[in-house]
Formats: sequence, C-alpha cells, structure tokens
Amino acid sequence: MSVWPSAHLQQLASATLDGRYLHTLVAPAHALGLPVTAALQHTGLSEQALQSPVSLLRAWQLVDYFDRHAEPGWAFRLGLSMRPASAGVLGYVLLGAATLEQAINRLVRYERCVWDIGLSQWQAAKQRLVFMPTLSPLPPSLAELCLTSWLAVGRLLAPQAQARALCLRHTPAMPSNAIENLLGVTLRTEQADYALELADGHSQLPLPLADDLLEQSLLPQVINKAAQQPHLQAIRQRMVAALPEGAALEQVAASLEQSPRQLRHILHLHGLSYQHLLQDLRQALAEHYLRQTELSLTDISFLLGFAEQSSFSRAFRQWHGCTAQHYREAYSASAAVC
Repeated sequence: MSVWPSAHLQQLASATLDGRYLHTLVAPAHALGLPVTAALQHTGLSEQALQSPVSLLRAWQLVDYFDRHAEPGWAFRLGLSMRPASAGVLGYVLLGAATLEQAINRLVRYERCVWDIGLSQWQAAKQRLVFMPTLSPLPPSLAELCLTSWLAVGRLLAPQAQARALCLRHTPAMPSNAIENLLGVTLRTEQADYALELADGHSQLPLPLADDLLEQSLLPQVINKAAQQPHLQAIRQRMVAALPEGAALEQVAASLEQSPRQLRHILHLHGLSYQHLLQDLRQALAEHYLRQTELSLTDISFLLGFAEQSSFSRAFRQWHGCTAQHYREAYSASAAVC
C-alpha cells in the first residue's frame, strides 16, 4: 500500500507540548470567552489529560478550532495572559535570573521543557529574540501566541523594559492598528523572521525578583527535564512510524535498543503509560486523517495498526460516541460554514 504517514505528520504526532502549559491557559481562555470546553471536547482532550505531555498534533487541532470559531486576534489576547508559572519550573528559574538577558538565555537553552515547536535564538547585538519554527507550515495563530507570550512574560520579569517591535512573517487577520493598541508595541508584518525586538540596552536591566539561590536550586530540575525530552520524542517518533505494523511495545523498544522495562521507565518519568500513549496517538491521527484527508476508513485502519476496519470503528465510537464517517461529515459541514 502506498499510503503512509508523511514526515511532517510524523513530526506533529511525535513532538509535544507540556500539557500543564496548556492547562494554565484554560482559565484565561474561558475569561476571554473562547470556546474552550467545545475545543477540548472536539480534540478529544480533557483537563485531566493536560497534566502530562500533549502531542503537538493535538495543539494544532486546538489552534485550528479556535481559528474557525473564535474572533480574529484570539492568540494575541490569550498570549497577554501568560505568566512565568505557565512554563512550570522553567518559569521560576526565569524569575530568579539577575537580568532580562540572563532570563532570555535560560529560555533559549531550556525551552524544550515546555514545547518542541521550534527553536529560539537571542541575537544580543540586535537585541532580538527570534523564533525559528522547526515544523512547517506553522499555524500563524501559534506564532502570534508564542511571541505575545514572550512579550507578556518579559513585562512581568522586567516591568521597566520596553519592546521596540513585534515581527511576524505573515499579516494577521486582526487589523494591525488594533493589535498595536492591544499590545502597546509596534507591529511589523511580512518580515523574514518571527521576532521580538527590545529597546537598546533594556536586556541588561536587573530583574526585581532576582534570586540566585532560587535559580540554582531549581535549575537542576530544568536541566534534567530538558535532557529527558529527546527520549520522549524519540519514543513517539518510533511509535508513529511503527503504527501500521501494530506498534507493539517490544517492537518499539527494540528499535530504540532498549528493553521494554527501560521504555516503560522513561514514560513513567513523564507520567505516561505505553498503552495510554498508543491510544492517544491513534486517536489524534485518526481525527487528523478524517479531517484533513480523503483516505478511506480501510486505509485509516491500516495506518493506525488495526487488524480490521471493524476494530477501528469500535475504537472510534468509544472515543467520540459516533461513527468515524459521521465525525468526518460533521467536521466538513463545520468547516464549510466557517
């Protein structure tokens, strides 16, 4: 069979966001009037599921839902609600930094603790924090959320620091003057990079909550979590690639040159079980195939490692309470209206 998950789709399914990062956005999103409950239900997520790593494919689906059902500019408004604590332990390490530049360098070095959607680079000479997506295409709203989050957290870390400009590769759906009034910063669109530019010298401003002891006590936890992240992503990558053959625990462990016990231990460190992760990957990919492709249910069943289409149909009904065909038709009707 020629049908197979694309490299891009495998990346989406294997990369992760810290679910607790998403969880901190639930209350602000509700306050902004975003359709949070419907979005979580639509993507098969629960608030309980946001206590462990979430596949980037799920985040893509959430962004897609908000793009279709929320007012333009929702990502800018939600980004302004970001707090250092949204980044977990890393956020407290940022709070304890001596200067804004030191906090930025900590963010650049350890951001994979929170998400795998891209890499950041601090260009000290230009006073620019640049975001470089590792996945393409990147939903514009996700880039807007990321940069606005930087802006909000930076203002909390160093209230006296000023941003010179927020740069986007695209032109947002929300009018530029409305965005500038909302963010209080100059907006530059159709730029070569996604970036946040600081006023000259402001990265050297001291942070009012600088605490060397706090930072040094928490930094080992951040370093350890960052070191573990590639292991989790490698496991997910191998699982996605092995799905058409069933993705048995022993098969995936052998491909990583690990024993099943070692693989289970790594997942346990992230609060996951192999069976839970397998089901989550299958469900997220099933939803993607039904929404974004014209693959037959037979082909989808094969790609997800089900021996028969009937097995896939039963599993999908358990996930969503409806048939896969009904889910596809309902999504198509919703997309046509938006």
